[in-house]
Amino acid sequence: MPGKSEHLPYVAFSLMVCMALVVSGATAGVPTLVLHLPFEDGMGSATASDVTGNGHDGTLVNMDPNMDWVSGWAGLALDFDGSNDYVSVPDDAALDFGTGDFSVVIWVYKRSATTNFDNNYGVSKWVSGAIGGSNEWCLLVGSGGQTGDNPAFAVETGSDRYGVSSSQDLTLNVWNQIIGVREAETLSIYLNGVLVGRNSSLPPHLAINNVGRHLRVAVNQPGHSMFYTDGLFDDLQIYDFALDDGGVTVGDVAGGHIAFLYENPGMAVIMLSDGFEDGDTSAWSSTVQ
Repeated sequence: MPGKSEHLPYVAFSLMVCMALVVSGATAGVPTLVLHLPFEDGMGSATASDVTGNGHDGTLVNMDPNMDWVSGWAGLALDFDGSNDYVSVPDDAALDFGTGDFSVVIWVYKRSATTNFDNNYGVSKWVSGAIGGSNEWCLLVGSGGQTGDNPAFAVETGSDRYGVSSSQDLTLNVWNQIIGVREAETLSIYLNGVLVGRNSSLPPHLAINNVGRHLRVAVNQPGHSMFYTDGLFDDLQIYDFALDDGGVTVGDVAGGHIAFLYENPGMAVIMLSDGFEDGDTSAWSSTVQ
């Protein structure tokens, strides 16, 4: 099974991990990385640890801690059987974004196509689009419908749902990175570092529901049909700001750092220091190839 070295230059991965950990130490109220589950805990652990220090640890549910830690995109990953496996993170105010911007990043090695809503859910605070008012937000590894392998990102306010779908399908049985970004009235989705969908029709100051949903990986929520996803998941990151598009020269300042989302599929999300505010990009362009 392919690992990190076939998809991402090591220098880029090193920068991503190191700098992401730097911004996680920001003080309250400063834009930051609020959750990071790298899925590196390993054999025997029934917990997926949040390495930000914010305490958003995940619990493995219906999984075998001795068998389901496997080789991943980078280091280890978790193997979900598509039958009853998932990871659950308790609801927390830091994961309820209201009118604020946020970004969700996940790597997935999806093994089965989306059918009848199965193999659809990635990172979810969602029950069902058919139950209005019960959902918050979700990043999907399928279309959000009964069939389709084009990822999607959705939010709900009251009983109204707003979403964006990828114009491209992800490829099964290879590692794919999916990123959903909410920035003001815009939802964007990236597949392997490339912008593949944008919806700028959200109402001004839209407030995403806060209805107490736990965060779950590879499933929707109890109380509905519990659709599961067959595949491997790795390196979940959630930011309480909008990651910037790598197509611009200089990223937005966030907590003393600049977030660049590179268009090159090999670049992923990389946090860099704020020495680029003057427009001098020579440092990063010569370091990250």
